Amino acid sequence: MKVIIVSGISTYRALVLEQPKKVAIRINEMLKEIKRDEVLIKMLSASICETDLKIYEGSIKAKKLPIVMGHEGVGKVIATGNGVTSVREGDIVLIDPNIYDGVCDLCRVGLTNLCPNGGLLGRDEDGLFREYVILKEQNLYKLPSNIDLRIAPLIQPLSTVAHAQRQINIDIGNVVVIFGTGVTGLMHLQLIKARGGYVIAVGRNQFKLEMAKKLGADITLLDNGDVQRKILELTDGKGADIVIDAIGHPDVAKQAIKILKPKGTLLQFGISSMEMQIPMYEIYFKEIKIQGARSSTSADFLEAIRITILNKVNLDIFCSTVLKFDEIPEKINYVIENKANMFRAIVTFT
Repeated sequence: MKVIIVSGISTYRALVLEQPKKVAIRINEMLKEIKRDEVLIKMLSASICETDLKIYEGSIKAKKLPIVMGHEGVGKVIATGNGVTSVREGDIVLIDPNIYDGVCDLCRVGLTNLCPNGGLLGRDEDGLFREYVILKEQNLYKLPSNIDLRIAPLIQPLSTVAHAQRQINIDIGNVVVIFGTGVTGLMHLQLIKARGGYVIAVGRNQFKLEMAKKLGADITLLDNGDVQRKILELTDGKGADIVIDAIGHPDVAKQAIKILKPKGTLLQFGISSMEMQIPMYEIYFKEIKIQGARSSTSADFLEAIRITILNKVNLDIFCSTVLKFDEIPEKINYVIENKANMFRAIVTFT
């Protein structure tokens, strides 16, 4: 059985990537019906992340073109299928942009982030930079009605950070080196400080290193090619308990292995398709653990929402600029040109 969508909505506007570096706002037809487990959402806010920019430029390939961009967003429930129970009309919802089938062996044990038939909205299927979107109930999480709509889209990347840190053991007093002081690197920093870790933040951008210091980094280091020596000096030659690569570059991961202490852990959070030469003897000699982390699961979304509600992380500092939906085509290149000295561009739909 299907449910008729709210009357009066026949079309909506969407930001479409037609080819690399070419976007336009197009008018799309609204579907007339939604399925039993689906929800019609009016988008309220979204954020433009590094992945979106790479898809726009073409360094990350979209599965199809044209495609509606965007995967970090929050909206308001307009209508629900008759099988939906967790949200209702008027609710503010955080959107999980992960695509998964829900029936494979990995999904059935909660590892939806590793679904072999999975994907990502805005890359593999039409995304969230549009006025209205229809999604499955399983991809929606109810938020408090008083949530700040500027920060709400950032709960999605926070869920990926929460997921990554659930894969490793962080004890009070652990020395944690974070390479990368972008949004997710600084989210990692805040969560590690909340867990009692000692953080050395490494980056190449002075503006973002200063932000790391404000957010609680015990030491900040400008990556000038001498980081390995400095970290070993700062740790009396012992090295770090944990290194988080929030950049995703073979040189960072290789360096991480050298500055880890015996039984140390490299958390490979940054994404790269490049290959690296691994110092295998050093991994053997120090019994180093290399841990990957991919996306997030339902448990991670729930944890990220709790962290946000309890004000355990400062998400407001990542809202560098606010754009209206209509402004994206003319200002997306501005965001790219200024990304060294800004964090997220927040998109509003009202």
